[in-house]
Amino acid sequence: MLNRKCSCRVWEISGIPCPHAVCAIFSKREEPMNYVSDCFRKETHRAIYTHFMVPVVGKQDWPKTGLDPPLPPFKRKMPGRPKKHARREQGVVPKPPPSKISKSGQIVRCSVCRQEGHNKTTCLKNKQNYSQKSKTSSTGQSSNQTPHN
Repeated sequence: MLNRKCSCRVWEISGIPCPHAVCAIFSKREEPMNYVSDCFRKETHRAIYTHFMVPVVGKQDWPKTGLDPPLPPFKRKMPGRPKKHARREQGVVPKPPPSKISKSGQIVRCSVCRQEGHNKTTCLKNKQNYSQKSKTSSTGQSSNQTPHN
């Protein structure tokens, strides 16, 4: 008890009495706080922080030297494949490459019915032709086939 040690070594490592030591301290009718390491005491904490903190002076108060200011470190090439395009700022619309032609302002024309405003995938005439073909193919006969004798 006087050496502040226990066979479990918790008291030595932490500085706070372990449960075994607390039982022994209570059996002697003493207070366990008297056996706690001095670094955990309120008086020690106050003594450590009694001095006041001095604020650090700003850049404007640094002493001037005749030397050049330090340069930033050199840019190193990072490993891996480089990015295809540089990152662009948000809100900036990139220009298309000169080899590409824009389709903005073009009028869409259907290749089936030749009308403007839709293409052949959304053409109603194409859908009607497709539904008629599927009906004839489901019956097993087609208008193009001739019967064999």
